[in-house]
Amino acid sequence: MTENSSSFKTNKMEYIGFAALVAGLLMKINHLPFSGPLLIIALGTLAIVFIINGFQRVGAGADYSPEVLDVLQEQREEKQHGVLNIMTGILLAIACIGILFRLMYWPFSKPYLSIATVGLAFVFGWMYFVRSKATTEEIKKKYLFKLIHVAIFFVFAAALNFASLKTQIDVENWNDPELARLKYQYMSNPHNEAYRQEYLDYQKTR
Repeated sequence: MTENSSSFKTNKMEYIGFAALVAGLLMKINHLPFSGPLLIIALGTLAIVFIINGFQRVGAGADYSPEVLDVLQEQREEKQHGVLNIMTGILLAIACIGILFRLMYWPFSKPYLSIATVGLAFVFGWMYFVRSKATTEEIKKKYLFKLIHVAIFFVFAAALNFASLKTQIDVENWNDPELARLKYQYMSNPHNEAYRQEYLDYQKTR
């Protein structure tokens, strides 16, 4: 499989992942069924795509002449591009995992989101600097798309990282304050069987 076809397939997977993520979020805040599985598929797919893309050469697919390609391969910056690309892919994947865990109220989301928040902020600054030193417009364009990805997931991860559990529950259940109250009461006291039963009983009446 050529680098171009591989990149094309991961791009298609990425578009599908983003579309599924948007649909899953809309379904979740509107309390529609199957939003959880859709979010798992969407963020899982994006995490895999980011890892794969992280180990692809930044300039893959660019239309270089042999002379220009020889010059690029001899540059010391080539190694820096590779390390940055791998770090970006790994951190974006960690952000996807942290976001998924937080949206699903699974434990251990905080470490993932904290790593993603700090790491993506660092990567954004480094990538912006490296992009300004890039030798071709093709590489600059690819870095621009990566910067957009990093910015989007940084904002998302940071928002969830610093938002309280109550804030998240209130936003998710914006159209039902009583459900939000009971859900927060139960989730902040997970071992209280009375709170759990009260929450489940209210859900049955909706």
